[in-house]
Amino acid sequence: MKNFFQSFGFALKGIVTALRTERNFKIQFATGLLVITAGLYYKITITEWFVVLLAIALVLGLELMNSA
Repeated sequence: MKNFFQSFGFALKGIVTALRTERNFKIQFATGLLVITAGLYYKITITEWFVVLLAIALVLGLELMNSA
């Protein structure tokens, strides 16, 4: 179980490092936050939330893989 939580720590450290060093990741992260804020303002449906969050996760995940 210790290794399981340790792997989450490493993943979080990688995301924090990307936020500090990768310009494109910062832009995409900020854009994702802006889209989430707009979704809250416009009160989008559960299905729309699923699509929006999936798209944000895919973009950020692929950017991390591109940087690796």
